[in-house]
Amino acid sequence: MKLGLIVLMALLLSTGEMLAQSDRAAITGTITDVSGAVIAGAWLIATNVNNNLQSATATNAVGAYTLLNLPIGQYTLTCSKDGFAKYQRSGINLAISQRAEVDIVLRISATTQAAVVMADAPLLQTQTSSISTNLNNAAITELPLNVQGGRNLSAFMFAYVPGVEGGGANAASMDFDSHINGSLSSTKEVMIDGTSAVSQIGGYLSESSPPMEAVQEFQVTSAGVRADDGRTGGGVFRYEMNSGTNAWHGSGFYYMHNEAFDARSWGNKYNEGLCLSDANGDPAQTASCQRALGKPEDRLYDYGASIGGPIKRNKLFFYSAFERYTFANDGIGALSSTVPTMAFLNGDFSALLNKSVVLGTDRAGQTVYQGSIIDPETGDIFPGNIIPPGPHQRGIA
Repeated sequence: MKLGLIVLMALLLSTGEMLAQSDRAAITGTITDVSGAVIAGAWLIATNVNNNLQSATATNAVGAYTLLNLPIGQYTLTCSKDGFAKYQRSGINLAISQRAEVDIVLRISATTQAAVVMADAPLLQTQTSSISTNLNNAAITELPLNVQGGRNLSAFMFAYVPGVEGGGANAASMDFDSHINGSLSSTKEVMIDGTSAVSQIGGYLSESSPPMEAVQEFQVTSAGVRADDGRTGGGVFRYEMNSGTNAWHGSGFYYMHNEAFDARSWGNKYNEGLCLSDANGDPAQTASCQRALGKPEDRLYDYGASIGGPIKRNKLFFYSAFERYTFANDGIGALSSTVPTMAFLNGDFSALLNKSVVLGTDRAGQTVYQGSIIDPETGDIFPGNIIPPGPHQRGIA
């Protein structure tokens, strides 16, 4: 038991990266001198700008190198070899599953001179045949997206990426009609940090869907799906989670809608005035006019926050995100959609009386108004349209 606890703590606190995760990126290339001859034994270091974590390797006998299992983000790549000027290239932005090719030419130098490349040609994806579209978190969260129904991780992909159609599939929408380049519905794979997140139905995120603020990058692979994504009959949606860095960072947001900000149509205001004048001050009729022609309750709130930072600089980090969506709306619907009020449940139907319309009198001499309820046992109306407790059968005049 003690040994198991020690192993668990070592795994949690380890600064090393887990191997063979399909969402990780890589940098590969060849090192040569100015004459084109390959350089073996050159030492390369890729440094993550956000947390200073490093990955190192050396070129082989033919001058080739590969830095594997790199988390997505921005890197600085350095290359050094005795007798050559040190090479440094910054601004290398790695996307999900990217294999960036960076070929380096070292120049002979007997001093500590360094060749620094601050801006270079964009990295080309030459190592795989996959066709993918990548979007970072800023592109998703800073655009004016519709939050009705909650923020959907997949919604923007379906609206933005060519060849991707449908409404997505998640726990909120329960809409499984999605297609990637004409594939069958619900056949796409969904990966979160390199791990499948589908739940029985292909493309369904289930309850594993993370908050929008927790996602660092989104990727859709629509063609040339790799072997490690062989569980899909269509394409692949990948979500890479945010992580802590040496700098504290986070976000906060609040979206809301309230009927207080809604405008009313001219027709509703005009007809409400006519309805109220016909009510002649009757409370029940006044309330009915306001419900039918006023502004119904229509409110939604989507709010959350995220924060991340170092627990121990250059060693251990954390990131946490929270999001909550609530809504409430009501309005007058069809008669088949109504529910009884508490007064109705207690037998008080006085709100149904329309005293402006007299239908006659019952055998007891009581005035029968429109909406009066008749006691089938006596044939007379219930006084005040209030049914006393008991096994009465009900009829409405």
